[in-house]
Amino acid sequence: ADNAGEWFEVYNTTEVDLDLQGWVLRDNAGAFTIGSSLPLPSGEYLVFCNNINPAVNGGLVCDRSFGSALTLANSSDQVSIENEFAVITDLVVWDDGATFPDPSGKSMNLAPGSFDFTANNSGANWCEATSTYGSGDLGTPGEDNSACAVDGDGDGYFSDVDCNDGDPAVNPGALELCGDGIDNDCAGGDATCVSLSSGSAWETSGVSA
Repeated sequence: ADNAGEWFEVYNTTEVDLDLQGWVLRDNAGAFTIGSSLPLPSGEYLVFCNNINPAVNGGLVCDRSFGSALTLANSSDQVSIENEFAVITDLVVWDDGATFPDPSGKSMNLAPGSFDFTANNSGANWCEATSTYGSGDLGTPGEDNSACAVDGDGDGYFSDVDCNDGDPAVNPGALELCGDGIDNDCAGGDATCVSLSSGSAWETSGVSA
């Protein structure tokens, strides 16, 4: 069941080793208090899951089960974590696919470099996971996150297909201009200019690396 395979991870971005005993995890439906010692060293992950049994959760190995206390809805929901002083140390609020990924059988993956309170609450910094774990689901529970393709220049093409994600005039949908030394349409190189006559008319013809 999908519920049995639900999980999320917490990463310690500080330089201090932590123990999460007494900390509280919340979503829109409920709360889970970590009732016993749960160390989280600096720079390490903890994985929280619905069902701690790998035989029924898709082969996931996790550190603590929140059971039925949290639901982690596939539509809009949130996860927050509060320390023992009831201070929210992080919060992620996601939607039903409008700005965040909404995959099936895949985890939402936070881009490396976006591990802070503000960046991890922006759907633009999340993508669908591509690495396989356990019985075949996609994600990196307890391990470094995969890189996300981004649209750095806002031209509608992501960095996995945009050969220059810093220039909005260069993308797979752009018109190739011959002889300018630029691979405008990301086809593999600048097009060769060919004369139509003895005059000065030119057209694109093929691609030269």
